[in-house]
Amino acid sequence: SLTSLDCLKDLKNLIWLNVSGNQIKSLDSLRFNLELQYLDASDNLISNFTDFSRLEYLNVKKNVFSLNFINLKF
Repeated sequence: SLTSLDCLKDLKNLIWLNVSGNQIKSLDSLRFNLELQYLDASDNLISNFTDFSRLEYLNVKKNVFSLNFINLKF
């Protein structure tokens, strides 16, 4: 299972990504993947949140967010 997305940070043309059901703690590595439109990162260990308001689809259910870190605009 995946614990990091660092290996994906240079994939600038990445559009669709499903990394659900892993042990990922952060999505920060994806902040420069500006073409990304679909992200399913549900059921991981993510505790803080990077702004992905540009996405058409985002699923981050079943993570361990602290509400102090979340400020989503839709």
